[in-house]
Amino acid sequence: MKDILLWQSTAAREREKRYLTALVALHQSTTPPSEVLSPVPRKLRWKNSLKFMMWTGVVYLVFATTMLARICSMELALYNDVATENQRSVEKLRRTAGQTVDFETKAKIERSLRENQVYGRKLLLVHIAILAWVLGIGLAYPGALVTFVWFTTIRPELILLRNGIPVRAAVVKQTPWILWKRIEMVFTTPSGESIRKKELVRTSESALFQIDSPVWMLYSPSRPSRAKIYGLKSALAELVR
Repeated sequence: MKDILLWQSTAAREREKRYLTALVALHQSTTPPSEVLSPVPRKLRWKNSLKFMMWTGVVYLVFATTMLARICSMELALYNDVATENQRSVEKLRRTAGQTVDFETKAKIERSLRENQVYGRKLLLVHIAILAWVLGIGLAYPGALVTFVWFTTIRPELILLRNGIPVRAAVVKQTPWILWKRIEMVFTTPSGESIRKKELVRTSESALFQIDSPVWMLYSPSRPSRAKIYGLKSALAELVR
């Protein structure tokens, strides 16, 4: 608790102290928290951090869709103008070629026609590339990133809170990692399988998880390696008591 940031307000420091005191009591208790003993699937309440993430995603999606539609409309209009002008030039050259009897002049016009056709194909490729780039940067990449985070981080954590099994673990190692601490824990499943799990925690929380300290965790019965320390502030949701 001593490493609480000094720039925090008095109210924030008091909330942090209460949180850390409750966290100590939770993990030193020999019985798991009552809410994790509720029948599965348990009821969840999303934290404000997760609600903010989801609403930010919705707002971005609406904004990005509107802006992309506008950008694509402008690019399409520009392409149509250039392509139309090129087509007019081709038609004019064809009419001129049809009216020309001089062989040399006709050869030059036909060469110009071929160049215009090549230019038209290149223009179409550039048009498609621009649309693909705009849609990729503005929508596809962020969408893929959000989907990746949802299915690899958010959704597994919510499922773990709903259906996870509480288990008593022991801290076996603690190492610094940038601004956090990496805690390594070991627990044994009812089937006798020994599981080692690493998790990042805040520095203020890591002081509570010294080597050999007891820890309450939730693990997935179908995939025991998927486990998390219960009750940390970084959790995206909390169980309804």
